[in-house]
Amino acid sequence: MRLLGSALRLTTQPRLALDAPLVVSSLVWPTDLNIGLHMDNVRYLQLMNRARNELFLRTGIARVAMRRRLGIPVANCAMDYRRSLQPWERFSLRTQILGWTERRFFVAQDFLRGEEVVASGQLRCAFSGAAGTVNPAEVFAEVTGSEPVSPALPAELLE
Repeated sequence: MRLLGSALRLTTQPRLALDAPLVVSSLVWPTDLNIGLHMDNVRYLQLMNRARNELFLRTGIARVAMRRRLGIPVANCAMDYRRSLQPWERFSLRTQILGWTERRFFVAQDFLRGEEVVASGQLRCAFSGAAGTVNPAEVFAEVTGSEPVSPALPAELLE
């Protein structure tokens, strides 16, 4: 069901700016649950992956990466689980590019129950090709048609 929803959103939603958040609403399905009857940590990561892919498609990053034959691996993911999501509970997943350095770009993904953040992930991603890691600014310049400037990044992301 979620995959179908993602596909429909891609055909009906406008393109996103590079710095715009993608917000996807969903529901905790019984298949999302672990033995404790709350959403399993693996499901959080799967949903994050799907939302990142949708963000890359809607911003145009995926098109540039495919044209240049670049992969977009996650180099690091730090998760913070604050509250459980229960069966049939509605939630939103907000995904946003925070900024970049010469080798990595940083993505924040927050699971929200209303306005409350119940889980959050900070990810370090890269663009990698046959010749190695590509500076994200090069890819983002192709996406936007101009030289984008990274927002200031929090010190803890750069450690």
